[in-house]
Amino acid sequence: MLVATASGLFIAIPAFFFFYMLRNRLLTTMHYLTDATVSLFRKMPYEHLKDCHVGEEEFFAAIPNWVGEEVAPAAAATGH
Repeated sequence: MLVATASGLFIAIPAFFFFYMLRNRLLTTMHYLTDATVSLFRKMPYEHLKDCHVGEEEFFAAIPNWVGEEVAPAAAATGH
């Protein structure tokens, strides 16, 4: 009976270690990708995409509320 318990612990402890190690690596990668995506959206030239057309469809791109204060003065200064 103790042999089964010992062999179960022998398998379970390294399995938990590798599970948490891989989970933390995945969470770190997901955090990095989320930061990169947010950075790309914050650098998007929304003022240049305003009246763009893609094929026969009109491409609606408005300045999001969270960048309205940052982009609006730059667009006013360039005359857009």
